Amino acid sequence: MIDTHAHLSDETAFPDLESVVTSSRRKGVTGIYTISVDAADTYRCLSIARRFRDIHPAAGVHPHQAAAYDRSELISALKKTSAFFAVGEIGLDYYYNFASRDTQRKVFQDQLQIADDFYLPVIIHCRDAHSDLLDILHSRGRRDNGGVIHCFTGNLDEARELMKLGFALSFGGMLTFSNAKAIRDVFRQLPYNRMVFETDSPYLAPVPHRGKRNEPGYIRYVFQRAAEILNLTFDDAVRINRSNTARIFDTHPSGAADTCFFKFAGIWHLNVSNVKTSDLTFNGINTSTDYGGYELKLKRSYSADEYLSKSAKIPHSERNLLFIRSYGEPLMEADKLSMILRELKINHWQNIILTTTGYTGAHHEALTFLKKIAGYIDGIEILFSDNSYTHLIHSHDSFAIKCMESFSYLMKRFVYPDVTARNQRICDQLTEKFHLPCCAISQTLRR
Repeated sequence: MIDTHAHLSDETAFPDLESVVTSSRRKGVTGIYTISVDAADTYRCLSIARRFRDIHPAAGVHPHQAAAYDRSELISALKKTSAFFAVGEIGLDYYYNFASRDTQRKVFQDQLQIADDFYLPVIIHCRDAHSDLLDILHSRGRRDNGGVIHCFTGNLDEARELMKLGFALSFGGMLTFSNAKAIRDVFRQLPYNRMVFETDSPYLAPVPHRGKRNEPGYIRYVFQRAAEILNLTFDDAVRINRSNTARIFDTHPSGAADTCFFKFAGIWHLNVSNVKTSDLTFNGINTSTDYGGYELKLKRSYSADEYLSKSAKIPHSERNLLFIRSYGEPLMEADKLSMILRELKINHWQNIILTTTGYTGAHHEALTFLKKIAGYIDGIEILFSDNSYTHLIHSHDSFAIKCMESFSYLMKRFVYPDVTARNQRICDQLTEKFHLPCCAISQTLRR
């Protein structure tokens, strides 16, 4: 387990720091990110990271201390060592207003520039200031080196805008609070590859320790609640956090396992293709390369026999449902896929669902591909994105016609009953234009 945001340098809260770190490790915490709030704190974070293994320091000035900000001090600290993994905690706080709003905005923008200069991600604090935060971030454009919005409490529209700008959103103990329904409602709608988890120790202790000093070891309660909200397993939540943290902060290996055959949310998935025909994006967020903490891009090509060998090790009690979900388009591997699916059916896999973007419809052998696997699948989900099919709606060209012929064949023969209208607008337009039953991505596969 990794705690992406703690303040271990708070000497008043943690006079027993060594005991706290030891306890967290005993509870399964393998990494802690300790975040700075001012210039002196930056060096305390660094000292703690040098004292304990697997603790990573950030350097930055919190908006509460913006009036005392010294640009040269931050730059000096970053130049002295490469140990700092990010610039943070920086941002805006219009609730307490310990520094004037104008000062906060200037200091925030300056630290964003310093982070860019050192090519570091940022850790952003925002309270009652989402409008100004978005204005500032939009003015700078999408961040290639990304960052995290710590302890996110905004609405879904704000979350979407921040993700488009390259940010992940962090959630902590508030997920467990009974009065935090609005936060949970936003959280459950986010892509898996844009969420990380934190304690914000010593603050915001999760239930059942609410009101007490928070500690990194309590991150377990955050993972448990997150898994419940998303209908995942505890290990799924831990893996998602580890994978996303590795990608954002580049501080440790992602721990990604072999993903040709993997289990997520209690369901087995088969990943058969690296042949990409499109990038899937939902609300501007690319979701095609990462799924539930798994990197979908295969490191090599696997034979049909290798897939079948792996499937043979799966207990019969777990063969009720299998999703074909790939980095690329599964139908572009129709020959190999048909061989695999035929044997899987013989070996008592009960419900096999194909996930496709439908872009294979542009291929001149599209219908041949589809018919090869028709007898071996029990349902199909077609992934719609914000931009994937716009040109089909407004076009009568041969590409669109071919795609829709394939769609027609698929949807008339297989319409998986559990699909939901993830993007109802596009579905309605397709249905009206082509007179076809149209399904959008389901909640189980929306990320």
